[in-house]
Amino acid sequence: MRERAPALIALGGALVLAYLAVRPELYVSWTPSDEGVLAQGAERVLHGELPHRDFIALWSGGLDWLNASAFALLGPTLGTLRTVVAAAWLLALAAFFAASRHLLSAPVAGALTVCVALWTLPLSPHPLPTWYNLFLALGGVLAVLQWRASRKRRWLVVAGAAAAASVAVKIVGLYFAAAVLLYFVWQVQEAPPAVPGARPQRRVHGWLVTGGLLAYLAMVAALVRGDLTVNSTLHFIAPNLLLAGALLWREWRLPADGDRARLAALAALAGPFAAGAGIVLCAWLWPYLHAHALAELARGLFVTPRVRLQVATYPLPGLRSAGLAVMPFAVLLAGAPLARQPLRRVDHIALFAVAGAALACTYDGSPMVLVTWYGLRLLTPVCTALALWWLLAPPRGMAIPEQRRATLFFLVAAAATGSLVQIPFALYTYFLYFAPLLALALAALVTSQPAMPRAVPGALLAFVLLFAVRGAGSLPKRRDTRPQDALASLALPRGGIIVTREDSSTYATLVAAIRRHASGEWMYVWHDAPQLYFLAAMKNPTRTLFEVFDDSLARSPTELRRTLREHDVRLVVLTDPAGASRPLDPAFREWLLGTYPESETVERFEVRWRRDGVGVP
Repeated sequence: MRERAPALIALGGALVLAYLAVRPELYVSWTPSDEGVLAQGAERVLHGELPHRDFIALWSGGLDWLNASAFALLGPTLGTLRTVVAAAWLLALAAFFAASRHLLSAPVAGALTVCVALWTLPLSPHPLPTWYNLFLALGGVLAVLQWRASRKRRWLVVAGAAAAASVAVKIVGLYFAAAVLLYFVWQVQEAPPAVPGARPQRRVHGWLVTGGLLAYLAMVAALVRGDLTVNSTLHFIAPNLLLAGALLWREWRLPADGDRARLAALAALAGPFAAGAGIVLCAWLWPYLHAHALAELARGLFVTPRVRLQVATYPLPGLRSAGLAVMPFAVLLAGAPLARQPLRRVDHIALFAVAGAALACTYDGSPMVLVTWYGLRLLTPVCTALALWWLLAPPRGMAIPEQRRATLFFLVAAAATGSLVQIPFALYTYFLYFAPLLALALAALVTSQPAMPRAVPGALLAFVLLFAVRGAGSLPKRRDTRPQDALASLALPRGGIIVTREDSSTYATLVAAIRRHASGEWMYVWHDAPQLYFLAAMKNPTRTLFEVFDDSLARSPTELRRTLREHDVRLVVLTDPAGASRPLDPAFREWLLGTYPESETVERFEVRWRRDGVGVP
């Protein structure tokens, strides 16, 4: 116990500081439609509905079950969603600390954990499913590192379960599974089984690995083909191409007489991982199998995300700006091991002076804030290229020690595959969804390089940590602050969060109007305002949460009229049509205006109702 005390103190201190950092931000700000989708999905599951079968779920649907359980336990409010994501975040930070302990001392691991904490939830406290993908990936990373330390297969089972649970939350959980499979190939190649006197064998393992890697690269290319530029190639294709190329180069340099043994070794690694994944997948798929809804689930997993690739997009930062911004980081990391050793006192002073000067220039509103973000986001290909250079063809005196090689490859692969989460929506906050994986990869890179002066990662950690201490002030500004952006509580029974004063007033007035004119428990909202159903505690008679993701027959005017009559819906809300993915059918609009003759306008919302039943003709 005495030996563990420093680690426990470092972990406890890191988690306390993390909580203190997130507490002022946790229940502040919102994206109404996103929070509405999460809340309405959870409530519909709580009422016995099944994602994808009974409503068009935007993601895999697994998070709806977790949020539904939280609603049952803590109450159906938007604040409950924030509480759950914060609890999961703290557990993920503990996993991050434990993973970093495989690389760093307890105090340094604690400092890195605090840094990662500041770069994640406090900057974007919205309870989106991609956070849970990150949290489960960190748990899976820890499991793989624990397996490396103990060689106990149960850890591979845990890693597989984490990967499958991540897929059940959002299909991008496959990215972590890809990192683990890439690592398995490297691990088998790293210690090829000796087969003395064996005859040459067919390259079954070699061709299997080759086919799998080429298929993986094809899938990565398919993800970015909608925006295939030099910029996207550098961010996404280049790191994965380097990883796959390194594995192929190593594979075909190994002797053929060990091919069968390598295949058996790969199966021995993949088997427990697949078993863990299978256990979770069976539990997740059972309700769909029992309800004969596997086809609806498959559509939600593989068709709906393709629509998102087409409509929910945000471009990467410009290559010229990002390339210039990352250059100081790249030169420092690549050149430091070649510098004269050991560094003199004046070198240390100069290094920290440069970091301090850069930090002083990144005041709120400074262009240096954006430059810093650009540079950090492009570190993934830099880290990948340096790692593979030092692993495969290191200069003299810079060879990675044997016991650290596989760990470095795995963590770099996890960061490279994790960065794919930015496709197709590369808003700067999406960097946060894989930043901890990149931090682990960089920690492995600098600690595995024997010629790396320790002052270099120390200065970088200090700079990044202090840059993030300012919280939301480190985010690039998207617009000027307006008087109506002042904060106020969302004073509704299902609120529990703090929003802008404008939103607080609008939704309080709107929900009051809905409740005043509602008859029964059903209402219909057009378009893309799922938060209204939840905040007003009204039921949605359709399968649609977001118009753009529903191209089914149920959206046809004829079917919508039938649905509204069948449920005797006496109140509808029409939102501003400016942002609609499809215009409201003119004939259907005329029917709505005639069927719901009374109206009240609240800001950009039009509430319409009738006092008697609609009825079924």
